[in-house]
Amino acid sequence: MFVISKEKVFVCHLPASNLYHINTTNKIFKRELKEGNWTKIILVGGHRETDLFANRIKFADEIKSILKSILPGIEIDCSKLNIYKGNKHIKTVKDEIELRKRNTRFVLAIYDSIHNIIITHTEYKNQEVVNDYLINILIDEFKYYSEINLIHGENIRNRYYEFIKGI
Repeated sequence: MFVISKEKVFVCHLPASNLYHINTTNKIFKRELKEGNWTKIILVGGHRETDLFANRIKFADEIKSILKSILPGIEIDCSKLNIYKGNKHIKTVKDEIELRKRNTRFVLAIYDSIHNIIITHTEYKNQEVVNDYLINILIDEFKYYSEINLIHGENIRNRYYEFIKGI
């Protein structure tokens, strides 16, 4: 997510796990975005197949709703949001790597403040680098999120992180 003004840019990565902390996310956005003459929000990333969370909540819609309540009337550019179909379930590093091999995953998204454009990168180069990087991220996420309950009461560790046990 990129929130832009003439003076500054607010950038953050919003994993779907933010839905577990939607009230906190709202408070953080209110605090961070309360000052500034924000002119535009650009949402980048995601997949159409995985945007529906727990079979009932659209992640992108929740984020847009929060942003509209904090910055009413601001332009929200969704031209790079959920542009790839993706997979219905992304549960393993292998799933992630397959999306990257098909170049259907933003590996990099940068805001060029000189030209006022978003530059994205999807080109898959090296499985080892991607694999090592993803494993480290997933291990950290596992540690952080393993105690959070899903909406329907099931712990994340029981549902999505089984493949980490052998690492």
